[in-house]
Amino acid sequence: TTTTTSSSEGDPVVNPVVTLDAHNWTETLTGEWMIEFYAPWCPACRSFASKWKLFAESAKEFDVKVAAVDISENPGLSGRFLVVKLPTVFHVIDGNFRMYNALRTENELIRFIEKKLWMEYDPLSSWNSPTSPVMTLLSAFFQFSSFFRNVQETMQNSYGIPTFAVYIILALCTIAVGLFLGLLLIYCIECVFPPSSNKQRNSDRDRGRGRAPPSD
Repeated sequence: TTTTTSSSEGDPVVNPVVTLDAHNWTETLTGEWMIEFYAPWCPACRSFASKWKLFAESAKEFDVKVAAVDISENPGLSGRFLVVKLPTVFHVIDGNFRMYNALRTENELIRFIEKKLWMEYDPLSSWNSPTSPVMTLLSAFFQFSSFFRNVQETMQNSYGIPTFAVYIILALCTIAVGLFLGLLLIYCIECVFPPSSNKQRNSDRDRGRGRAPPSD
């Protein structure tokens, strides 16, 4: 989505940088995009922000959409794209993802799309592409980890629970969830492959030895 602000004259100003999140990131699978991953607390990201916005204005000329992802608000996307440093920039065209590793200047970014320098980069392989099942699973793991971190902060800050007690509570919850999922898996297996009764197994064994099965 694009954001709109007001200028000093009161006229609306549309932010050329599209804000991506877990709900609309799939828009990047069509057309050509440049995506930046950043965090508000990152000094390098803050210094890069003005260059990225200027680049977004210039990219319109080449029919390239420019977007940004705040990883502090979207941990699942940082896992899906396997972001390990900030800021990280990706080029996307028709669903093929490439990591941008050139200089982070406005001129170099424009040159990258104008001269189609992205063709010199290999796209991400099928297994670590953001659309792959592996990265989808990793995204879910990142979201789950973020959820647990938020729960921990809420228990400490809102309820004043000591840190050691929070860890104990979360550990017990993790064990309980693991036991529940284990029992659920066993139940599903028994429903699909019901075990034979002891009597049936004994009858089959006796029949195989040539003896009559015991009568009731």
